[in-house]
Amino acid sequence: MNFFDDNGLFAASEKVTIRELRVGDSEDYYNLQKDLELVGDILERSKRVNGLLSTPPLSNANNLHLAIEDNQSGKMIGYMMLKNLDSETPEIGIDLLSGYRNRGLGYECVGLLIKHAVKIAGYKSFLVKIYSDNHASLALFQKFNISKMGEEDSIYDLILEVADAIEDHEDGENYYSSNHQKKILKFILTM
Repeated sequence: MNFFDDNGLFAASEKVTIRELRVGDSEDYYNLQKDLELVGDILERSKRVNGLLSTPPLSNANNLHLAIEDNQSGKMIGYMMLKNLDSETPEIGIDLLSGYRNRGLGYECVGLLIKHAVKIAGYKSFLVKIYSDNHASLALFQKFNISKMGEEDSIYDLILEVADAIEDHEDGENYYSSNHQKKILKFILTM
């Protein structure tokens, strides 16, 4: 299945363009990661972990990593992913720069992603994972047909433990993992 046109375009609307994430997007991807509350805190405090989270993931046969561009400015304003393409229920996710949230762009982008993925691959449902305290994402995806299917521990718990392990804290405190109690809520979005 080919989700992209010859120019790496995934989908577009009047306001946004969703395209394949590229190596050249490293700086924009890094800035987006810094803008996210949890990851940004780690990047600010840990120079060692910094390099691990600043390289953009690239698409492969089973996962699409997408840049969201604002059509007016041409600026990368977010990131989307469509993972586990070989599954009947691939996972979708979205991150937007804070200055672009609460404008309807998240809803528009998720709608574009779903519409295009259904058209190309015929998916009937998608997996959505949202942090339990991410009220904006919960509100966004509740606008779609979602059903809660459970919860799991956060992968970032492990990243936080690694950050504490490799960081030399003078006072011996675990700055990251001791303050993190988030769960990931799992939903099925059906068509």
